[in-house]
Amino acid sequence: MGKKTIALLSNMDEPLGKNIGNALEIKEVIQTLKGNGPDDLTELCIEIGSHMMLLVKKADNLEQAREVLKEILKSGEALKKFKQMIEYQGGDSRIVDDMSLLPSAPCSVVITASKSGYIHKIDSVKLGLASMRLGAGRMKIDDNIDYSAGIKLEKKVSDRVAAGEPLAIIYGKDKKTIMEQKEEIANAFLIDSGSFKKTPLLLGIVNEKGTKLFN
Repeated sequence: MGKKTIALLSNMDEPLGKNIGNALEIKEVIQTLKGNGPDDLTELCIEIGSHMMLLVKKADNLEQAREVLKEILKSGEALKKFKQMIEYQGGDSRIVDDMSLLPSAPCSVVITASKSGYIHKIDSVKLGLASMRLGAGRMKIDDNIDYSAGIKLEKKVSDRVAAGEPLAIIYGKDKKTIMEQKEEIANAFLIDSGSFKKTPLLLGIVNEKGTKLFN
C-alpha cells in the first residue's frame, strides 16, 4: 500500500511484564507510564516507540529517539496522553490517579515453589489459557469477561527462587475457579538447579531489506 513498515521480533518465551489479565495489565501500564514498570515492558515500549519515531522522521537515529521517549516518560507527558486517550473513548480517567477504582478480584491464591533453584522457563501459552479460563478472556464469543481475573508473576525467567517462595498470585471470582487452574499455572514454571541466562528480549527486525537478527 506504499507505506513503509517494520516489525520487531521479540522474545515471547515468558509473559511480558508481570501481569496477565485486564485490570492487572492496566495497572501495570499506569505504573510503566509513571516510570515504575517492569524492565522488559519498559524496554519494549521504548524500542517500538523509537522505531516508530524513525518511520515518521521525528528523530535522526534510534539513540536520539530513545532519549526523547525516556524524557517523555520522566516528564509525565506520556501518562497525561494516556489519560487523555481514556477520556476521548468515554472511559473513567480517574483510574490513572486512583487505581483502586479498577475492578478487584474477591479471591486470590498464592502459588509457591516446590523446590529451590532458578526459573528456567515460564510457559506463556499455559498461563494465557489458564488466565482465559479464570475469566480474563473468552472461550466462546458470547462469554462474559471478568476484568478483575488474572495472574500476577512474582518471579521471572532467570530469577532465583527458594522452596516455598511465591511464584505467582492467581486472582478470580471464587476459590473453586482459581483451584481449577492452580495446577496448570504451577506447571508453567520450570525450576532447575544452576543459574540460567535468559534470551534477550529483542531478537531482530524485519524491514524492506529483509530480516536482520541481533547477536
